[in-house]
Amino acid sequence: MIEGRPTVSFGCASRRRISCAVSIWGIVSLLGCGDAEPKACRIPRTASSYPQVSGGGAGIAGSAEAGASEQPVGGRSAGGATGNGGTTGFQSAAGGYSNETGGTRSGGTTGTLGGTGGVSSTVVGGEAGQLGTGGSAPICAAGSADCDGSAATICETDVLNSARHCGACHHDCEGASCVEGRCQPQPLEVIGTDLAGLAVGGDLVYWSTKPQPSAGVTSGLGPAEIHRCATSGCGEKPEVFASGFTLSLSVRLSNLAIAADRNDVYWMVGHVWNPIGNLVLSCSTSGCPVAGPVTMDAGGESFFALTGLHLFWRDVGTNSIKVWPRGGGAVSTVASYQEKGRHVVADDEDVFWDQNQTILRCPLGTDCGVFGASKVYSGSVASSTIVEMSLVGRDLYWSTWQADGAAILTCNKRNCPQPTILRRAVGLTQAATFYVQPSRLFVGTYPTAKTVGELSVCELPDCKTILKLATFSKPIYQLTGDSRRLFWISEQTVMKLVLP
Repeated sequence: MIEGRPTVSFGCASRRRISCAVSIWGIVSLLGCGDAEPKACRIPRTASSYPQVSGGGAGIAGSAEAGASEQPVGGRSAGGATGNGGTTGFQSAAGGYSNETGGTRSGGTTGTLGGTGGVSSTVVGGEAGQLGTGGSAPICAAGSADCDGSAATICETDVLNSARHCGACHHDCEGASCVEGRCQPQPLEVIGTDLAGLAVGGDLVYWSTKPQPSAGVTSGLGPAEIHRCATSGCGEKPEVFASGFTLSLSVRLSNLAIAADRNDVYWMVGHVWNPIGNLVLSCSTSGCPVAGPVTMDAGGESFFALTGLHLFWRDVGTNSIKVWPRGGGAVSTVASYQEKGRHVVADDEDVFWDQNQTILRCPLGTDCGVFGASKVYSGSVASSTIVEMSLVGRDLYWSTWQADGAAILTCNKRNCPQPTILRRAVGLTQAATFYVQPSRLFVGTYPTAKTVGELSVCELPDCKTILKLATFSKPIYQLTGDSRRLFWISEQTVMKLVLP
């Protein structure tokens, strides 16, 4: 029901017929006023709710006859009483009802209080209709669904094989095929050279190439390139984002680590264990300057850590951890002489890196020097190697590899008395690669038999249930992704998988 009160305004002058306007919920009607009050225009009145007007005017000297008063239509009001030797006239209230209280004037007495006016009409709106009940979705057989919304084609879609509706309506495989309700892996680029780095920045994915040397050639191996593709796909035709970087030493030891976000791309060019010719370069995602990429530092090595405010990396020449404020400023050192490690991860509170089988932490803004970093984790097996590291929220993740297999562990970044083993695998020819979302852990493994590799996912925090996503005949490296896709390197191919 719509509730409200009509707004009524009208007035009638003596001896004249005028209109009264009635506005009901924004709809205005004009009603005629005759000698009698229209019922549709009556409203309740009280003496205190309307302004008072004066009663009879001054009496006219001479006649002692009582003055007559006019009676307004729709109300009762006495006119002025007899004046001293004159007549008290009644003053009408034109344009609306009011309770008229007479006033004392010279030659006349105070008029009496007017009577009660007519009662306003009551207008009741109709009740609102009941909200209709929506129709129920059609019940389709397993493997089919009603995806086009047409009543003429109910349950028309095969969600087990439709590339546009894979597993569910509107779940698009973005160019890949759909098998048994799952999108299949697809290549973004297949090239005749090695791939070194892979990173997702906004709606783009970037990777770096390493040219293959000619037989017996171990130097002058350039040029290397940075390629990129939309995360939604580019038809295996990626864009060459930057090029012309000469790798001065052995291609097998050269490094092209890369990091990116929506605004900038950073990468390294050089040798993994030799600082000669190593550079840290950057360009805006809108493109590199005509003069070429900006040189951030010399001596960079291995992986980056990119946050909203800072860029971190390892300097192989001094075995130090470095940081650069992205808003501008000089490169500074976080920790010095940190040998036998490759990785660095960070947020805008702390920076973490590996050294031997140990993970160390230094608060941002602190120069931890040589021995000032605090220990987060130390491997129990001397032969184990920390292979990958990741920081998501307050939790630190890392993978280890040793003779009897691989494991992925986690703990709170500042409170890690005993890390939790999330996944363990045995019989691997390489360490497991992994990618962490806030609620899921994705892991890529490759067995010793070199027959079938596996990509799987488990739910955090405990990873009790493991779901296999895909299998491969080649190794998986540098697994990364965004909220609905995974990307990785498989020898000379950049691969992609749309998640279920």
